[in-house]
Amino acid sequence: MLHWRRSFGLLCASVLLAASALAQDGPSAVTGEKQALEFGREAMADGDHEAAVGHFLFALARTDRPEEVLELLVENAAGDPDALALWAIDLANARIDANGRLKMPRALRGVIGEDGSLGEWAGWPERLARTRALAVRGLLKEIERKAKGRRPGSKVEQEWLEDFARAIAAPSPELLAQLEAHGPQIESSRQEWREVMDAMRKQGNSLISRGQWTEAVRMGRALRGLVAQAGFGDELQGPPAPSMDREASAVGDILGRARAALARVNELVFTLDELESMSPVQQRELTVDRASFGRPAVTHSPRDWYRVETSCGWETLYGSATTVEYHHQRLANFFGRDPFVDPQGNLRQQGILRVVPEAYGLEAEGSPHWWAGGFQGGNVTTLQFTMSTIPGLGRGITHELTHRFDGAIYPGLPGWLVEGKASWTAGAYGSMKEENFVPNHCSYGTQAGTLRLGYDEADKLREIVAGTQEEYRDNYTAGYSLYVYLNTWIGSEDVDGEEFGEEGSWPPPAEGEAQRERAPLYHDALQKFMEERKRLRNDPVKVFEAYFCDGENGRPADFDEFSERFTRWLRGFNNQEPAAWRDRYTQSVPGSDPGEVVRDEPTWTWLRRRAEPWFGQEHARMAGDLFADLGKHAEAVDAYTWALSVDELAPATIDRFAEELDAAKNEDAAWMVRHWPRLRPTRLPPALRTWEKDKVDAQEAARAPAEAGEAAPFVRDLGAVQALLAALQEASEAAAAAGHELSATALAADHNELAAWLGLPPLTEPRREVVRLQEGEIDRGVAPAWSEAQRLGSSASKLHPFSPPWRLMRDFGWSEYPLNGKEDSLVEGLWYEDETRALHVGRRKPRVGTGELDRTSHRRDAVVFADHWFEAGRYAVQMQIEPTTALLEGGLVVGWTRRDRQVRMGLSMGDWQYATGREEQVQIEGVRWSLDALYARQGAKNGSHSIPGDRRFFELTIEVDGPTADIWLDGKHHGTISTLDGSAIHGRIGWYTSTGAMKVSLPRWRRLDRSAHVPGARATGNGLHPQRSGDEKWRWMVDRAVTGLPLAPSGTILLWYPEQTQAKREELSPEDWYDEIADELNRLLDALDAEAASQGLLVLVPPSFPESQMALLREDFGPYLKDGFDVLVHARPEPLEEETRTIQGWRRPLYGFVDPTGFLRYAKRQGRPSTRLAADLRALLVLHQDHSRPGRAGAGD
Repeated sequence: MLHWRRSFGLLCASVLLAASALAQDGPSAVTGEKQALEFGREAMADGDHEAAVGHFLFALARTDRPEEVLELLVENAAGDPDALALWAIDLANARIDANGRLKMPRALRGVIGEDGSLGEWAGWPERLARTRALAVRGLLKEIERKAKGRRPGSKVEQEWLEDFARAIAAPSPELLAQLEAHGPQIESSRQEWREVMDAMRKQGNSLISRGQWTEAVRMGRALRGLVAQAGFGDELQGPPAPSMDREASAVGDILGRARAALARVNELVFTLDELESMSPVQQRELTVDRASFGRPAVTHSPRDWYRVETSCGWETLYGSATTVEYHHQRLANFFGRDPFVDPQGNLRQQGILRVVPEAYGLEAEGSPHWWAGGFQGGNVTTLQFTMSTIPGLGRGITHELTHRFDGAIYPGLPGWLVEGKASWTAGAYGSMKEENFVPNHCSYGTQAGTLRLGYDEADKLREIVAGTQEEYRDNYTAGYSLYVYLNTWIGSEDVDGEEFGEEGSWPPPAEGEAQRERAPLYHDALQKFMEERKRLRNDPVKVFEAYFCDGENGRPADFDEFSERFTRWLRGFNNQEPAAWRDRYTQSVPGSDPGEVVRDEPTWTWLRRRAEPWFGQEHARMAGDLFADLGKHAEAVDAYTWALSVDELAPATIDRFAEELDAAKNEDAAWMVRHWPRLRPTRLPPALRTWEKDKVDAQEAARAPAEAGEAAPFVRDLGAVQALLAALQEASEAAAAAGHELSATALAADHNELAAWLGLPPLTEPRREVVRLQEGEIDRGVAPAWSEAQRLGSSASKLHPFSPPWRLMRDFGWSEYPLNGKEDSLVEGLWYEDETRALHVGRRKPRVGTGELDRTSHRRDAVVFADHWFEAGRYAVQMQIEPTTALLEGGLVVGWTRRDRQVRMGLSMGDWQYATGREEQVQIEGVRWSLDALYARQGAKNGSHSIPGDRRFFELTIEVDGPTADIWLDGKHHGTISTLDGSAIHGRIGWYTSTGAMKVSLPRWRRLDRSAHVPGARATGNGLHPQRSGDEKWRWMVDRAVTGLPLAPSGTILLWYPEQTQAKREELSPEDWYDEIADELNRLLDALDAEAASQGLLVLVPPSFPESQMALLREDFGPYLKDGFDVLVHARPEPLEEETRTIQGWRRPLYGFVDPTGFLRYAKRQGRPSTRLAADLRALLVLHQDHSRPGRAGAGD
């Protein structure tokens, strides 16, 4: 008998031969569906049913007529009731309609009827399908009822029930279609916004009247953030903002009065001496205590020139306060006078430097642009400081203080000059202590950027001079170039004409030095332009011409001539052919400041990289936090519900949201928020226990419910769902009684998946574990990531894969959705599907040229998505990718929930020699890839893959499990990526190109949720669990979820002790075991004491470690670890690779660090015992110090 894995290989070879006969552009030219069906029928007729199922599965993954293939699979399984049961269920789900009507094919009644091999079990496929249809219908009625509800949290109930309904309807296309009107993206209405904003405004005024200044500042900042977002105009995403006139009017009064009152509170202000004398523990206490602008950390610069306020932490406060005056003094020297400090050093006007840790913090201070890194408002300088250095912050301070000086000395300057000059000052010095800028400093790259933006054209240049250009940010680039040109250029023959044949020199002479041959052409005119107010009285372009295009001092006579000279000057900085005069300029600066990245915890953001926001983003959540603190439960629920539609809620916010729902008397919604797979696919772990005597009992009581779990309080309201669960259980038990291991286990897993949604206990029978993922072995040629420790029972069927089979994504249709960074050059409709059902991205129609592929690779953006929402859980996608142009820059997107939130896999491949005509034969050796979940602190992962032989395509498989995705290229595992906060990777899947075009052959998908809900399933995301299988190597578990263990809020150090060899166990006494671990713990505690670490410590010991010694370790070490300590047993089904190695007979412990959101970030095997922490482990401990609100930096405002 031919095994179906082998038959799959023969079929692939046949398909390749057919493809080469039918087309010349690759092995995926035809789908192979027809041949597969023919081979399958032949194998079935010959009695080779295992071979037949392989052929039919191949066809099923490529067909748009799945019912026909399912009928063949049912027929093929006629002699195997175990597989027949599952294929009959699949067919029933495919044929059931929205009304629960089902008619099975007449030709198959003899196979699946009572007279067939199913016997008494024959009625179950239709019964299960109809029960499923009734459950969906019941949920739709419940959804409609919740949509009309008015109690706080009704919208949460509605959205959760919609997700649950999609999970139940998933096996049936017709049932799923009923939910199309209930989109998976959570939305909020303008009326809901208005209700929250009215409550915010009223509460803010009430706080002012009661003198609650701290809370008033917090509310005022949330309101100001909303007003700022409304001012972003077309750049604001989603529905447009409502009128904010009332809020804009109120917020100035609320914030102004509250901040004025807080400024008189002396206890908020630290002296620099006090800051300098703080111990590391006191510095951390300040960071935690002053992590809100309702109660910021405040100090003054050494000469009181600036009041510095921040919620970032001690290091940011001290570093910015002690350096801001350096930048001020350098600017005073540059401007030639100081409008804020008199020549005797007396302060005329104190400035305020306000440093925020997040971009939305800038909005809360009134930022005019979503993309700004800072802004100047009068004497207040506001800057964002995220994962940077104090010298880096100094560049931002210099930029913004340049605006402050300009505003006081030269008010009303145009945007190109204001931003151009400030951009130049920010880069034209080395050390912060330098007193002057480098006068001939120039960034060559910025000049090239000005050319790329099109400012070599006179009309475009007129736009920026007039301030009418489309993008304000052009002022930073083109304005920089204009400023440097006008301020420094002394002329040359190639730029200005023959009269400039004699070379001049720059910089200008120092005091007492003889006058050089030539002065700058425009410098004096620029100074006059800045000083004279008449420049404000006319058309900006005419004014510009009057000053700089007057024909005097070698200057051009009109704007067009000025533009031509400016363009020639810009091109002189070209690196390939630089002009001789480029040496007048320098990109170098003398000296620099060593600057380590500041480790203040609030500055290490957990958010995705900033993009254009949705209205309410972060500020609705800030309002919810404040309403919750004030005991305004209904208002808090409304604000958090709004936040649910625009934010990725942090774990701390999810907990707070649930608490407020409980307080608002909506226990159902509170339970839903705590158990929502899209928000929290991994169960929140219990807290690592602390051992102070007065806390133990309370902690044990608090952690018991989390470990035991709880059923949804609304289960009683879902009678049709209960009926479906009962039917699945009964069907599973009936299959088990009949000896059908595969179907019994699959149905139990289906039951457990839905039961998990409701917090109900899983089925644990049948106990014989039969999970078998043949599909993984076929598709990748290696053991799949979820091959499960369980093995197939001897009597289990081999004619049905355990998880549902592959299906084509084309069944959902194709659509375009916005993708951040791929919109400015987007060409709509730049994709098509060919007759082989391959998707082509980057071209509208088939190529017509000769040759292997197009030499020309156009630079333009194309985006296309499968029009389907992939729900949270386990699923896989697979496709073959091939470039159809000489160069390809593109990729795919997984887990798209909106334009700026997804996991991207970038792809780069091609042949530059062929693209440029230097070679006639194409040679593509491999593909470079990147993985990026778009988090600011995470960064992208990169790698490459060699493509064997002469082929140009590769097979890509992506397996998603909760928050984690694994990437496989041609059957080889290449990378793993997880969301930073543990949220699920769910949403849409799509493709994009930026250069060239690619062919995506037969993109297909499948759900793997069954494998997550069988007894003893592998750990979520193939990560670390003390009792379950996961990845086989300790080091490979980095960036994967840790489940089944208690964890501490600021992170947890793991000490994992392997099972010792039999010989070592025989010679060890219990006391020896204890001493070995105690010695290691003592060394570790000494190192942790030196760092004043705030993390918990969890020791994992093997089953052979005596319970008495575990208790002794807890007793001896627990009291010394105030942030949590415990000793627990691990019993994974198979050992980790690193556990098997010995040093002098001992299997040394494995060290790990779990971050506050439950991901392993450090994993190394200990070598020789050491009294010092590894440098990379120490860095993680410092980074996560005092992280009391996982998933969001600081207090979140």
